Parts: sequence; C-alpha cells; structure tokens
Amino acid sequence: MDAHIYSSTSFEERFRWRSGRFPAEEVKTTVREAARAGEARAMHHTDVKDRILDLHCEAIDTPRAVIALISNEHSRPLASMFPVRRR
Repeated sequence: MDAHIYSSTSFEERFRWRSGRFPAEEVKTTVREAARAGEARAMHHTDVKDRILDLHCEAIDTPRAVIALISNEHSRPLASMFPVRRR
C-alpha cells in the first residue's frame, strides 16, 4: 500500500515530499525498522536546497496501519502525542 503523506506547511516547503521528492524506499525501510525497534531511527535527507539534514523517524505499528512521524531532532517525541502502553 502506498504511503499517505501529511506534512506541515514548513516541512513541505523545505522538502517537497508531496510535490514528487518523497524518498519512498528509504522512508519505508526506516519506518519498518523504527516500528520493530519501538524507538526512533535516524534518517538523512536533502532539502530543496540540497542541504543534508538529520531527521528522526518514530513509528507505531497498529493492527490497521503503521503510523510514523518524521521530524527534525528538536520536535516532540511521537510517544508524547500518542501514548501507547508497551506490553
């Protein structure tokens, strides 16, 4: 299934993922690793000015979908927005 991309205005201006620059395979792999590990994984991606930036990927695997948050290192952790009990 294809990814559904919901990005903030500032993220879209900087990366243009909804405009065709979405690194599908890299994101898919990183999201899968983050969901399995239960902790954030690092990603490196270029913005529209070809600057390499460090991003963090956090993911929660649910019965119906994998929900991921990809953000810069200064953003709030996903767990603070979607508290999930670990078994």
